[in-house]
Amino acid sequence: MVKTKFAAGLLALLLLSCLVQGALSYVVRVVVVDLGGERVSGASVVLINATGEETWFNTTDGGEAVFNVTGGKYKVNVTYQGVPVAYSEIDVRGNTTITIMANVTDVLVVANDTLGRSVDHLRIDVLSRKGELLAYIYTNETGECELENLVLGNYTLNATRGGVHVGTYKLNLTGIHPPVVFTCGIYGINVSVLDSKGKPLEAEIRIYDEETAQLVYESYGSSSRAEGLVVGKYLVEARKGSLYSYEEVLLDGDKACEVRCPWANLALKVRVVGAYGPLSGLEVILRGPFSASKVTDADGFVSFEGLLAGDYLIEVKSGGNVLSKANVHLSEDREISIELPGVIAAWGGFVFTQTHLASVVAVALLVVAVLLVEYREKVFLKLRSALKKAKLLKR
Repeated sequence: MVKTKFAAGLLALLLLSCLVQGALSYVVRVVVVDLGGERVSGASVVLINATGEETWFNTTDGGEAVFNVTGGKYKVNVTYQGVPVAYSEIDVRGNTTITIMANVTDVLVVANDTLGRSVDHLRIDVLSRKGELLAYIYTNETGECELENLVLGNYTLNATRGGVHVGTYKLNLTGIHPPVVFTCGIYGINVSVLDSKGKPLEAEIRIYDEETAQLVYESYGSSSRAEGLVVGKYLVEARKGSLYSYEEVLLDGDKACEVRCPWANLALKVRVVGAYGPLSGLEVILRGPFSASKVTDADGFVSFEGLLAGDYLIEVKSGGNVLSKANVHLSEDREISIELPGVIAAWGGFVFTQTHLASVVAVALLVVAVLLVEYREKVFLKLRSALKKAKLLKR
């Protein structure tokens, strides 16, 4: 009888202990790590109690998910990007910290060229077995990038640079994987610079890597060859002062690049016209990106060649005097006419204007008047002399 009571009391004590333990709240800290022991952030951790109730949290940047639960047995499910990566069971009897290793790992990608130099800005596309783009990443200045927290499985890695395909790697991820290495080819660009007439033009030659926006080559001349350039997209520029032209080159092998500069070797033809036609012998001065001075020919023309595009001032002079000015913007070959309506003719730098003509006419009229007066006087004297002789004869 005593033994029976003792057993019943012990059973009741155990039941009470279980009830108390189940009513208490404990802190359960779940730490998720990958196959390399690195903590995994962004994983979804679900605790399921004996009655099937679920509580879930995502792991923080520190790879932890913290729960407040009552004592008892729990199932722990871990998923990453919707894919189950780990499972465990725990019996909570107090504050607990557990570490769960998930079936995810990091994969290092290394990019070099054929000379062993690191290649930055190589784009790595991570594709699923169905060919869906899951993520992409670029190599850094040391030629490396890390694909973090890849779930074990099969992937395709596509490597491109500036739109140029470098390689494909089939990744069968079953655990910790050695680095994936891509090797990029190196090539050259033969550059030639031509002016608006298709003739060779001496200019600054610069080549920029469009992926990094860095200047990778510079030279001066009408032609040059840049070597040792890794695959990618490049901008080839020809420049004289503030004027420049450029071409894009997709470098997947040795390439020739022709940069045409429509702003170079332009021609400007100027005709100077007076009141009655072209004026020869006048000095025409050109000021601007290119300066020069010439004298108009018999048809009133001067021609300036080898000019750069830009704004110019034209002056027409005679004997040091400016007769006219004109502004012109040159972006292609042009012919302009400058009119001097007050000028009648020009000889050897001397201009004959309408003012001069008026003066000449006035002088001529004066001379004529003087001559008429003198002629009249002479006629009168002759007439008088004749009359005198006539009177003498009558006597």
